[in-house]
Amino acid sequence: MKNKLSLVFQILFSTLILKSQTLTYSDTLMFYGSQLYQAKDLILAKEKLDSCILLNLRNDECKYYRAKIEYDMKSYRKASIMFKNVLALQENDASSWHMLGLCFTSLKHYDSAEFCFKNAVRLDSRRSEFYANWGNSEFLRGNLEHADQLYGTAILLDEKQAQYYVNRAEIRAKLGNKEDAQDDLKQALSIDPYNAMAQKNLAERTVFDKKWLFFLALGFVLFFSLFLFLRSKKH
Repeated sequence: MKNKLSLVFQILFSTLILKSQTLTYSDTLMFYGSQLYQAKDLILAKEKLDSCILLNLRNDECKYYRAKIEYDMKSYRKASIMFKNVLALQENDASSWHMLGLCFTSLKHYDSAEFCFKNAVRLDSRRSEFYANWGNSEFLRGNLEHADQLYGTAILLDEKQAQYYVNRAEIRAKLGNKEDAQDDLKQALSIDPYNAMAQKNLAERTVFDKKWLFFLALGFVLFFSLFLFLRSKKH
């Protein structure tokens, strides 16, 4: 009887050791895979992260990076499924809700995207990129005023992001707020003088304004000339 109990304990102990070693190796693969992802070596990162998931199906961090690879490779439908799997393990992961919102935006499922972004900002209201990307989604679906408001919040949270001003300028231009759009582009250039998009858009708007003023002045001259001509005919 004692020999049988000893054998059972040995098996249990060996199993625990093996499981511990497996989880440790899984974490090592996750770290290695995440570093490869940061280095943009997506193929090798994908391989390491897949091995990590095989060893530990509940490693949500590993699944998160694996899903990001699919998103970066523009496999938005597959990425959305993977981010849902992460949220099944960690339902309060704001970053995964945000990434799922980006997936749905790319798939043009804007109602689903809005639901995801709302959850992201509910869980972490201090992340400016959550509001900015939600603003992009609203812009694409045509909700310009809401997009403008969301970018306003993003800028309040991080006023040093030049691209936020560039994007809001485009929104405001479509809303007809041309002066505000120009102010945003100037603000973007004050933060990042080499921002190519801000330079291009501001130059285009300045040229457009000059052309508009030229034609307005030309129209006034022609009208005044016609008025003088008709007046001289009467006399």
